[in-house]
Amino acid sequence: MKKRQAILFIFVLPGSWLCLLYLPWWWTMVLSFLAVLLLQNKPNASVFWPCGLAGALAWLGLSALTDYRNDFLLSAKMAVLFHLPSSKLLWFLEAVLGFVSAGLGGWLAKCIKFTFSARQRPVAS
Repeated sequence: MKKRQAILFIFVLPGSWLCLLYLPWWWTMVLSFLAVLLLQNKPNASVFWPCGLAGALAWLGLSALTDYRNDFLLSAKMAVLFHLPSSKLLWFLEAVLGFVSAGLGGWLAKCIKFTFSARQRPVAS
């Protein structure tokens, strides 16, 4: 991981954790979006993976902590509801959801920065 990507990861991980504690789930996208807008300057740098991994770890950690606090009761009932073989598979699915949501938020910010960046255009003669 390069320096800017590591900074992005370090910023998004605790921010996503805090957002998930107090705000709706989609705020991880907003946080990744704002982090990429403020911290990423290189147009060819990858932002999907660092934002996505930070979001996935935040979702996985919070779901495991919440599940541990209620003695794995809610995840067992949700696994039965979704016809999953194990309640631990629900953690994986939540991590995938966190990866996609945070990664897409960062990728959208990168696309918007690229679209509105000042590029030199050839002068037509």
